[in-house]
Amino acid sequence: MAKAMVITVGTGTAGADIVRPLVKTVKDTDPDFLVMLVSEASRDNAAKVAVAVGFGPDKHEVRVLRFPDDVKKTFQGSLDAMRMLVGKGYQPQQVVVDYTSGTKAMTAGVALAGAAFRCATLKYITGERRNGIVLPGTEQFLSIPPAGILAVSQVQAATELARKLRFDAAAQVLDGIPEGLLSQYDHELRGSLAHLVSAYRSWDLFNHKFFCGEYGAVRWDKTELAAFKLKDKAVLGRLVSMAKSLEDGRASPDVLADLFNNAERRKMEGRYDDAVARLYRMVEALAQWALLERHGISTGNVDLLAGLASRVPAQQIQRLESRRDRADGAIKIGLEESMGLLDALGDLVGKDFWAAKRLRAILKKRNNSILAHGFTPVSGEDCEALFGEVRRLAAVATLQFEGSCQALQFPWL
Repeated sequence: MAKAMVITVGTGTAGADIVRPLVKTVKDTDPDFLVMLVSEASRDNAAKVAVAVGFGPDKHEVRVLRFPDDVKKTFQGSLDAMRMLVGKGYQPQQVVVDYTSGTKAMTAGVALAGAAFRCATLKYITGERRNGIVLPGTEQFLSIPPAGILAVSQVQAATELARKLRFDAAAQVLDGIPEGLLSQYDHELRGSLAHLVSAYRSWDLFNHKFFCGEYGAVRWDKTELAAFKLKDKAVLGRLVSMAKSLEDGRASPDVLADLFNNAERRKMEGRYDDAVARLYRMVEALAQWALLERHGISTGNVDLLAGLASRVPAQQIQRLESRRDRADGAIKIGLEESMGLLDALGDLVGKDFWAAKRLRAILKKRNNSILAHGFTPVSGEDCEALFGEVRRLAAVATLQFEGSCQALQFPWL
């Protein structure tokens, strides 16, 4: 495979011959094209290297770093040289970077650029030294793949992605990290972070039981994971109870709070249609919960023979009867019918719903949104207003709603 090489060329120290080891590293790499990064003072050394290795103008290029003592500028100049190689048809994995010679800023800048560029290898000449100079004949070539450096930064990147709720992206980054290049600490951190990403992704998808299993596999001795740790262990028990409620097809105060929090996370991401869709479902679930828990009525099969006729007006009974399913005979009611029934039963949730004109107006906009029955996106203003209305309605129904929302939100939020 064709390959290119980038080296820094210094002036040498204490009269040492810097050309000889540089010639040796170039011959060891045997590149098809050579880029030498120099200062004004080291131009002549670059010319000597080119002659010694037999590289004419078509096989090498000399680039002057105008500020050889400025790490930022040497980094930028080095990265420009590597991008030039891409223009010549070389891919990063075909580029070797040697940072043996030059000012401290030059060697630091090219090494950082090589890592950022994801070059194949960062190379350095070492050996026995006398007065700081490598003795002839003792030279050794040490190299490190930047992937080892980048592996650590990828773990950090995955951590930030998780904090921003981008769990799928975080999982993909973690899956792509070559574990063999990680230290024991970072290997363990990557493993625990993978469990956490899987756990919170599951919670975000309402799979509370799976969250508990993945969360339990985390090793919490890594400081980077502290933000993801639940502040109260009792939350795990509440999540298990939520899982049972959902399996039974029943809402609960915690399920309502979890739906609200899920909607809030979608709002944080700017996904207003998704947020409003979840709030709509939460209001519907609130009505279902109030009817079942307070009045013994299931919205999936309203039983008119269970004394309901004596509790609500005859007109209400007639409307309910009109909802009877011809296939299975069950009376199934949606949001407005449920709230109407609660109102008729004298329940504060139903009364508040029908009194809240703004709430119903925004819910109607949801029905016309592109994720419901229309084609109009939900605005950020309507989304924010709906949050306030739903929070107020929930407070009417469940006295501990705000506390539940705080306890059941992801800890770093």
